[in-house]
Amino acid sequence: MKCQNVKRMAVVFLAAIAFCATALCGGLYAGEISLDLPPLNEGPEGFAGLKWGDPADKLDDYIMLNEGESGGSELYIVHGDGRTWEGFAVDEIGFSFRRNQLVMVRLSLAGSVKSDDVRERAVKKYAEPSLENQRGGGVSYVWNDNDLGVIITLHPSKRPEVFLMNHTLARALSM
Repeated sequence: MKCQNVKRMAVVFLAAIAFCATALCGGLYAGEISLDLPPLNEGPEGFAGLKWGDPADKLDDYIMLNEGESGGSELYIVHGDGRTWEGFAVDEIGFSFRRNQLVMVRLSLAGSVKSDDVRERAVKKYAEPSLENQRGGGVSYVWNDNDLGVIITLHPSKRPEVFLMNHTLARALSM
């Protein structure tokens, strides 16, 4: 019984995170952030062997959080299983598909990862962020260009998170 409650709480927590990421991405597509920027240095091509536009059937060992209806997003959770992002251990991966095509990846980094190290590594890879947003004691750094985006969310009481997305594909599939 206790295990089921923990699983339910985890699913609710993950769904809330996915909702926040979707809302943030929705803001990107609504024009709150200009996407008319120079290309990212080494923009993300996907994650964990999946490329932008790949179908969900390429996933292994996943938990489905939300099955897309009427073209909505399908959300899948996969354990990190030793995967890394820029040398940082990944505890959990959230894959977001629209019309069965990968458009966004959410990475929850290990609790031992230091926020300053994550920001420093991202600045080395992508240059200075195009937007810095402070909210609720945390901060989000956004790197965007016309095609791709990277968002790093750092909060003193939560694990660092990284969102990788393909704007061009997401916009095309939203129409």
